[in-house]
Amino acid sequence: TLVLPATPKVPFWIRGRHESIAVRISTHPAIVALSHAFGGAIVSTSANPAGQQPARDLRTLYRYFGRSLWILPARLGRQRRPSRIVDARSGRILRE
Repeated sequence: TLVLPATPKVPFWIRGRHESIAVRISTHPAIVALSHAFGGAIVSTSANPAGQQPARDLRTLYRYFGRSLWILPARLGRQRRPSRIVDARSGRILRE
């Protein structure tokens, strides 16, 4: 995951109060297929609120976000740890 500067074209609903955005290129087969099917990027939240453990099942996702969330009907990825986050400007690792 790379943290990149948000240009003025990035809408507030994507960047919130931040001056940067986090961009991740997924290798999950279902996400890759969905993105290719409509020819675009996917805007998404992480599978956990800040400071909480990543959700590893549907029950935890619903507990975190409620039923208003659209969930892709696919198997969970095999990652056991959250992705590394790197500030693209400084090269500093924000999360290992």
